Amino acid sequence: MADETPDTEQTITVVKDDEGILFLGNSSQIKQWLDDSGIASRENGSA
Repeated sequence: MADETPDTEQTITVVKDDEGILFLGNSSQIKQWLDDSGIASRENGSA
């Protein structure tokens, strides 16, 4: 029997600097990862 599970692995890149922490990747995947980790998230709009 073949595995029919789609490959849903995504890459999330974390960048930390003097301004804070930036997560790069698919926004819904990042939100899910943060929620699963018990970390509050907020989106920062561009100026």
